[in-house]
Amino acid sequence: MAKDASRKNMSKKVNECTMELDSETIAGEYFDHLQYDFIEWEKHAFNKFPEKFPEGRYGINDLFQILLWAEELERGYQDSAIEDLFFFSQNDLHSVKSTVDRAINQSDLEKQIETLIELDGISVPLASSILHFIQPDRHVICDSTVLKGLIDVRLMDADRLPGRPTPETYLQVRQICKDLSETAGISFIDIDRALWLHKHNKKWNLSGMEAIERLD
Repeated sequence: MAKDASRKNMSKKVNECTMELDSETIAGEYFDHLQYDFIEWEKHAFNKFPEKFPEGRYGINDLFQILLWAEELERGYQDSAIEDLFFFSQNDLHSVKSTVDRAINQSDLEKQIETLIELDGISVPLASSILHFIQPDRHVICDSTVLKGLIDVRLMDADRLPGRPTPETYLQVRQICKDLSETAGISFIDIDRALWLHKHNKKWNLSGMEAIERLD
């Protein structure tokens, strides 16, 4: 009974947070705050990576680009992005490709995350970022940008979160984002962009972010 009540309460909060969200508004506001090079790279990555990676046509540079994207957009990873890049660069290329291939081919969401964090320099936030670009309809990003946004709109409880995101944290975040996606009719990409804008206090067109701003 308690679990059912909690679920109903969560559903109510999700409904409140998604009343005015729409994909077009989110994308417009998001791209207004990005440099042209980042806009073009994101469009390219989301268009090409979902085919490129499963077919094995990717290189180590594609993975580095995702990590650099996270740093440049100030995603707020707890570890220094420079340190992450250094440790990631120490991985053997064959090990990287075999690990990424193994992760892509896993059917279990948690195991995909667990597989990627076997690599040096790859934490849950970075693993989820990589998977988000490869399988954007399946994976969300679980980093401090997303966590802060979900906590601010009262969809997560900060006191119940571990110091660093774990695979279990990832599953919790994904379920919330899945509920948001289904309720608002927007994608995981849209949700991530909305939370990034929320974190960086960008000026929002209220038709796109009215509910979230009202709950602050």
